Amino acid sequence: MKRKLGLLFVVLAVVLSFSVLALAKQDTLIVAVDREPSSMNPHGSNDAGTSFVTNLMYEGLVTFDSDMNLVPELATRWEQIDDTTIRFYLRDNVYFHNGEHFTAKDVKYTFELTSKSPFTASTLGMIDAEATTIIDDYTVDIVLKYPFGPAINHLGHSTAAIVNQKAMEEGGENYDDNPVGTGPFVLKKWNSGDSIELTTSDNYWGEKPAYKTLVLRYIPEATTRAIEVETGGVDIARAISANDAINLGDNPNVNVISSNILNTSYLSYNCSKPPFDNVKVRQAISSAINADAVVRNVTFGLGERANSVMAPSIFGYVPSEEPYGYNVERAKSLLAEAGYADGFKTTLVVNAVNASTSAEIIQNMLAQIGIEVEILAYDFNNWLDTIVNGRQDMYIGGWTTVTGDADYALRNSFHTNNKGTGGNRSYYSNPEVDALLEQAAVEMNQGIRAELYKKVQEVLAEEAVYVNLQIGQVHLAAGKHVKGLVAHPNQNIDLWTVYFE
Repeated sequence: MKRKLGLLFVVLAVVLSFSVLALAKQDTLIVAVDREPSSMNPHGSNDAGTSFVTNLMYEGLVTFDSDMNLVPELATRWEQIDDTTIRFYLRDNVYFHNGEHFTAKDVKYTFELTSKSPFTASTLGMIDAEATTIIDDYTVDIVLKYPFGPAINHLGHSTAAIVNQKAMEEGGENYDDNPVGTGPFVLKKWNSGDSIELTTSDNYWGEKPAYKTLVLRYIPEATTRAIEVETGGVDIARAISANDAINLGDNPNVNVISSNILNTSYLSYNCSKPPFDNVKVRQAISSAINADAVVRNVTFGLGERANSVMAPSIFGYVPSEEPYGYNVERAKSLLAEAGYADGFKTTLVVNAVNASTSAEIIQNMLAQIGIEVEILAYDFNNWLDTIVNGRQDMYIGGWTTVTGDADYALRNSFHTNNKGTGGNRSYYSNPEVDALLEQAAVEMNQGIRAELYKKVQEVLAEEAVYVNLQIGQVHLAAGKHVKGLVAHPNQNIDLWTVYFE
């Protein structure tokens, strides 16, 4: 009898252990991510890895819903007072993670900081922080240096997130260890190279998440992320490959969400250094690359070829006539005209996580016209550091227009003043393009703005600054038990809305 009772207790203990684990699992959401943040300060970098994490901890005055409509966040509403003044009415029930009450002083302080950051100059440089005026604790007039058509869109960017003065000053150089926002999650621990653990904020003003702990596991290999969601090691896998999305679609225990985003990928150059400062060299390379074949092979037929430097759903988009589409004989002729009839040797910098296959295909295509390419595959942070600081010859990159407006797509990426940290990683400079972009930025008539952006895209196509590759496409995989997952066209994911069934 004792043996039977003992066996019964063992069985009950095992059952209870699994029950406790199941309950614990329901209180923790584990997400596999493809890249780490560069900073926990929303003004400290302008890259996708950073914004993905800071969006969980911070909030802006406005944000975008899943259809890219502007909606209130820390502001309840706003009104345009004149061409250079926007009045925001703020929520009065918001507290930072450190218990400090959110007021208009935090708004003014935030934009005083962004006015000094090289990472926010191209996005928020239109704000006159000194002239921005606190009307009362919950009303603030944001003053612009000049009329700026997409001002509200830019205030929905992750780098416009509101920070707390006390936390920033106390944190100093160690601020990344204890970042403070008003968002639904608080940083608990950052294990660099491995994971980030966050907990729900007791001070959050909105609806609190249905779980207590959020773990972001850094898994750079796309296939490994897919395996982890399939085997239950994670609940959600971000940025899985097209091939894995196809395979996981047959798994009854996994949901796959695939959608186009406000992003394009491309091949480009450091246009400030030889031989890529020669437009005929760039035109030759454009003619030598069969971009349709690159996209078809990399995405297993799921991807769509980009025919502009920005995605179709962005305001101001115009499809390119592709003056230098695939034509190998023309490529050889152009290269000879440029003085490189025998070709040359160069390097191609890529993010090893998602561009190695594209690079190898491009390498083979360029070999046909005598260009010998050495591929330099780096992890995300080293890839970004290389192209921001102009150490690349050629590179494969991508740009997500998170504001949904051509100003962010074009001025950030092609204006002379934005070389490097501002977003112009091609180090391209053209006075005509600069003038058109400046005119479009201050123009309040949307029809005129659209015509100006059309001209910019025509010049960029003629000068072959990019070889346009793919319209951005994102594949998310989640266990069937995961519900309420909301993915945005700007690559944001509302993890705080997730619950389990």
